[in-house]
Formats: sequence, structure tokens, C-alpha cells
Amino acid sequence: MHVGNSASMPALRCPEVPGWTWSEEFHSGEVIQAIVRAAKDHESDLIVMATDGRNEFLDSLRGSHSERVLSHGIAPLLTVPVGELAATSPAYYDRSH
Repeated sequence: MHVGNSASMPALRCPEVPGWTWSEEFHSGEVIQAIVRAAKDHESDLIVMATDGRNEFLDSLRGSHSERVLSHGIAPLLTVPVGELAATSPAYYDRSH
């Protein structure tokens, strides 16, 4: 799911997993409310969000998008680092395989 228009959606490559299907959704409006509403509509068991850690100062004042989504208590939340944050995060798996 992407909140915004289709032209602003980052490139995405979904892995082929037996039994899984992928679809793209575009929503407009306020990001947090759009994510929470979609999670409720889909009766989500898990919310996965990418994070790049770029708004450290603002996040300390208002909470990150992830924290704000999590505060609604809709479903557990998994954050996945992307971009420079992913490159500098500790490796939790062996990337050579």
C-alpha cells in the first residue's frame, strides 16, 4: 500500500512465495489514518512498514510514522530499514547466501 499517487510510489519487487498473492493499493489522505484504515479493512494480522530513519528530530517530538501506527493497536508492526539506514544497520543474517 502506498499513500499518495502512483507516480510517487517507490519501486517494489515482491518475492514469489507459494500460496501468497500481492496487490498494489494507492490511498490518499493523511498517512497514519490511511494505514490504520486499510489495516482494519483488511483485518490485518501484521503491518510491515519501511523506515529510513530520516526525521530523527521531528520523530522525537511527535513520534515516527511507525510509532503512530503502532499506537492504534490494530496489529503487530514490523519495521524494515531501507536505504542508508539499511546499509548502516547491523546485519542479522548472512547476506552472502
